[in-house]
Amino acid sequence: MKNFTNPVVGWIPIINVARLCMSKGLMFFVILLMSSLYMEAQTLPGTYTTSWAGNSFAPANNDYNFIQYEANSMFVETDGTIYTNGYFDEAGKEMGIYKDGLPIGKIPNSHGYSDGGSIITNGTYIWASVQEGRVVRYNKSNLLPAAADFLVSNTSTVLSQNIVGGLALVGSELFASDYTGNKIKVYSALNDGVLLRSWTVAKPLTMATDASGNIWVISYDLSKWGATRSIANIYCYSTTGTLLKTLTMPSDVE
Repeated sequence: MKNFTNPVVGWIPIINVARLCMSKGLMFFVILLMSSLYMEAQTLPGTYTTSWAGNSFAPANNDYNFIQYEANSMFVETDGTIYTNGYFDEAGKEMGIYKDGLPIGKIPNSHGYSDGGSIITNGTYIWASVQEGRVVRYNKSNLLPAAADFLVSNTSTVLSQNIVGGLALVGSELFASDYTGNKIKVYSALNDGVLLRSWTVAKPLTMATDASGNIWVISYDLSKWGATRSIANIYCYSTTGTLLKTLTMPSDVE
């Protein structure tokens, strides 16, 4: 569901998903799908240089005035501030902050630590998934960790295969997709790592919430592609894990 090599082919299944979601009145989820499945650069005003070589330079520690190499997930605040989480950037900007088309910050020390899976904020803190199935909470005011990271996904003995596919917030609770463990796990948002409850969902990825506080989650097997690709489903749950609705995507959606 990420890293399409052909931007034209990549957009076709996403457009199909978007059409179906719009027909169901799920405009908020269309935006989420677009950001989680594919991100494409826009043409920006002004003079700048682009290169396929990536950000192969060594910026100063506080330098954030460049676009990161990739952004696998993002969260948009109501004022338009965008927070991104990427797996890799040669210049060390895996977690970037943007507004009005400009880079305005980055979360430091994310190089070799971020995994690109998910990022979210409540205005006071930022939660981001990091490598080996873990989540870390940052102070939004200074972008430094507010607490030690905590383990969400630990099913696989190959630590790099433990994936936190999505994050969501409802009140004082943090919801995390344990993709490898096939569960949605609910934590106390401010008591890091304190598990409150969980329920089973096959291969859960990106999550969103609606105006009623329900949880919407994409279920998709990332290991299956081409002729053997998985059928994507979108599930809506109450915060206690009661299934409220299921949307099954067309078979050609990847």
